Amino acid sequence: MANLSFSPKISLSFYTSMSNSVVAFFVILEVNVSLVKHRCYKKTKHNRRDLHSSINNHTGRFQNLTGEVNISYEPFKEIVIMEYMRFKTPDELARFLNVAAGGKPTGVYWTNGVAFFYYPMTSTTETATKALIEEKKVYWAFVGYAVMPEYRSIIETREKIMVPVIDMSSNPLFQKAAQWLKERP
Repeated sequence: MANLSFSPKISLSFYTSMSNSVVAFFVILEVNVSLVKHRCYKKTKHNRRDLHSSINNHTGRFQNLTGEVNISYEPFKEIVIMEYMRFKTPDELARFLNVAAGGKPTGVYWTNGVAFFYYPMTSTTETATKALIEEKKVYWAFVGYAVMPEYRSIIETREKIMVPVIDMSSNPLFQKAAQWLKERP
């Protein structure tokens, strides 16, 4: 007969991306199931049935966790742009981004006639974290943009630099940022 050792572990992870201002919390439930063999385990129908029944009984305990999870939406209230630069064409934007990224593949966002990228400020200090969480304020250290009236999935320059473009028109935060950028000289 096999004994079932069941050890759940719950961990909380915080994720912030340098390529965008996505901040996410992940609750990870890790379940480690191991068999401890006290005697020789014979592969009979009876033993396998007991084993599957035991695993199902133990994992069933965690099915109620989903009922206890609340999800709320709290959008940012403010974007603070520290520096910005308007490029004459999307091609110039692509060239700049290619150099800034060291030739590595990178993309830009497109919303309502504006192609742009941004570098967020890291929230490593207590003050920045407080502004992010409590005040719902996000800081973008630098924004580069160009007017691009029609959406194109790729900006390709004459030097054959290809930069993918992600359509973010459905995002209210990006809509407001694009509108603000359009109004800059």
